[in-house]
Amino acid sequence: MTIQEKTTWVQVFDGGHRSGVEFYVQLKSVKNVRIFQDSWLQRLATKDILYWERGTIPVVLVVWDIASDSGRWIRLEETIGYLNDRRPNWRAAMTATIALPSTNRVDGDGLPVLRRLLADHSS
Repeated sequence: MTIQEKTTWVQVFDGGHRSGVEFYVQLKSVKNVRIFQDSWLQRLATKDILYWERGTIPVVLVVWDIASDSGRWIRLEETIGYLNDRRPNWRAAMTATIALPSTNRVDGDGLPVLRRLLADHSS
């Protein structure tokens, strides 16, 4: 159950200078995350995924579990590719369930990985 969500535009700076890396964060806070096969699951409205898909700036979904005080992330581009491969008719459904890998942590180990992925997208 999502209890709060927020979208924020992020610009990454290195040494006080813009790096050129920018993206949107779609943040969803939940009371108790659903876990299946070592991934966090989050249901999203299909219309929201389609809205973000039309943009040119990358979008990162972040799910924050209030109970464990931890979060996971996934790039929406990656999610759309997964849905296209595994659920070809997902666009006709009202919702789609997204799997966020447990390795994509919102912490000192996981965020540098995200930054590298976004920097590769920007170049």
